Amino acid sequence: MASLFNKLETEGNLSKSLKVQLPIGEEGEIFGFVPYTENNILSDKINCPPLGKAYVIGNRIIFDINDKTYGFPIFKKISKISEDKLHLLFLYIPRFISELSQSKLQAYFQSIRDPKPNPWVNKIDRISLLDGLAYYTPFENEYLFETNTKYKGVASDFVVVTRRIIQSTGELIYEIYDPSEIDTLDKLND
Repeated sequence: MASLFNKLETEGNLSKSLKVQLPIGEEGEIFGFVPYTENNILSDKINCPPLGKAYVIGNRIIFDINDKTYGFPIFKKISKISEDKLHLLFLYIPRFISELSQSKLQAYFQSIRDPKPNPWVNKIDRISLLDGLAYYTPFENEYLFETNTKYKGVASDFVVVTRRIIQSTGELIYEIYDPSEIDTLDKLND
């Protein structure tokens, strides 16, 4: 068995459906990845779903904290970033949600939804405008997250959404784990 991080570093990417050994001793498979970025401990913003049993609706993890419902996108593939700049359109960057002021956050949200970016978006660190398009310059430690759609994500941290069948009941359950707790069942190519 190889650790999930070892496989990511060796092969450069991970995809859904990979068979894994869960820390509870059961086998499961990866359903997807949820990007997040560790934020200031004093921040009151929720930036990551809780570990444990998960509720999946479509391509999102849904959970409640303090009578408020949160949803995070699930991505099907994670890889090392090989590009110097990424087009900002449809690019989810969770770090911005906890770090930006309200006005900069609005400029970011408008620019990821509209092909014509908000002109104030270049006031955000690591975003530049070039020929009328907005681009994000990723940090060296960030990963690229992809789906089957046009949406992508960028973050330095992530949790893994797994699924498995409980043998005694036949119930399909989804669980969220820290990637350091999971091993892959396949052997790395030496």
